Amino acid sequence: MEMNKRFWELVRITWQRLRSYSRSRALNKSREDPMERNADLKQRGQSLVLVALMMIVFLAFLGLVLDGGFAFSKRRSAQNAADAGALAGVEMLCEPNPLDPALPEVQAETMAQFYAVQQNRADPPAQVFVNVPEREVTVTATIQVDTFFIHLVGIDQIPVKAVATAGCFTPTLGRSLIPTAWSCRPPVVGWDSDSTGCQQQRIIWDTLLDYISDDPPQVHDELYVVMDNEGLVDNCVNSSDPNCVASQDMICKQDDPVNGTLNCDLNNDGEIDWFGGGGRSWLDLDGSEPQHECNVTSSEGANELREEILGESNCAIPDDTWVPETTGDISALYGDVMDRAETNPLVLVPVYNDFCPDGDPRDAPTCNGTDPIDSEPKFLPGDDIYLTSASQPMYFRIESFAIFYITCVRRNHGDDCPGADKVIELNTLPVADANYINASSFRSIEGYFLTGYIPGLSGREDCEDGDCPDLGAYTYYLSR
Repeated sequence: MEMNKRFWELVRITWQRLRSYSRSRALNKSREDPMERNADLKQRGQSLVLVALMMIVFLAFLGLVLDGGFAFSKRRSAQNAADAGALAGVEMLCEPNPLDPALPEVQAETMAQFYAVQQNRADPPAQVFVNVPEREVTVTATIQVDTFFIHLVGIDQIPVKAVATAGCFTPTLGRSLIPTAWSCRPPVVGWDSDSTGCQQQRIIWDTLLDYISDDPPQVHDELYVVMDNEGLVDNCVNSSDPNCVASQDMICKQDDPVNGTLNCDLNNDGEIDWFGGGGRSWLDLDGSEPQHECNVTSSEGANELREEILGESNCAIPDDTWVPETTGDISALYGDVMDRAETNPLVLVPVYNDFCPDGDPRDAPTCNGTDPIDSEPKFLPGDDIYLTSASQPMYFRIESFAIFYITCVRRNHGDDCPGADKVIELNTLPVADANYINASSFRSIEGYFLTGYIPGLSGREDCEDGDCPDLGAYTYYLSR
């Protein structure tokens, strides 16, 4: 209390002295010449104007710094809203809900609006542009920022804008792959484009949940048998023969008068759902050269394949890479696939669009363009190859990757798998026929291709004229 009294007493004394000094100065001015007094008053008036202008400038600068800085900090929020909206929109564009009657581009715009505005508080409505041919979604998000200082001059809010573009891409790298190959198919369903790339009939996750809840299990339209132990029939005397079954890697014949009937259309939808042939069975994903080694074990064969099936390896395969087969049935691996299906049935399958049955495609006459019948070289500029020490193995050109959900593995006779049972039922050929299926020893892997993204996919393919393989496996990236 005493300190407060002393403080205010000091303020009173100081104020009295300032007033006394001011009166004394005014008295002296009154005794001066009137002309000098008028000039002094003019100078004092000019100073007041300058001070007032400087104050306005100072306040404007202060408002610019504080309000502008606050608005700049809010730009990150606007960018987050634009990014989230673009990524959510493009995911819906490439994975539209089939139960929604709206067009994919409409679903994409709705989802982009929801994530930009509702989830990230951008001002409604956000500007959304859906580029269907390029599979891109662009979102412009705006956030109005209230001002503190410059509202004194009539500016109450500052609009902060951010723009983001996200695209849906074909992946260029697959990791933790199941070491088996599946054939590229012409477009059947899926993205509406003129692409001649690969496509499978695929389903979304919700549809899969309906299918796997069937009791008993059913053969739905999109079921595939992606692996079997049936040997590849070789009717060839000369591998250059265009009718050579081995060079076609397809033994499914529909009412063929010479080779009989081997029905591979399980659901009568006009598409072959099963490719026979052990030649396109297990793959050596890293070859035998040290620079491509990606497994814990350095040995080749079953141990290496087991690691890859169980997801214990770190093999990453770029697209447009030739990899060799691993010959033989290796029946024990079907048990490993069963173990994988029980823990994590969602896998990545490499998909091939070409193969060479006679070894290295750069050297084999049937594949390097020197064959008089097939003069088109299979090994293309930009392709890579993982070589093996095996003698003249079949090589497969991995074009892309597909997401596959394993629903059933038939390892032994008596394992009930609806797809395998249907294959056996439809293919009642004579025992003497080369394509006869022995039900007691038939082993297979079946399931459904899915659309979407799973870990292990990365990269984005630079497509010319939009001609990219479309297997329903996508990566999503911000491109702007």
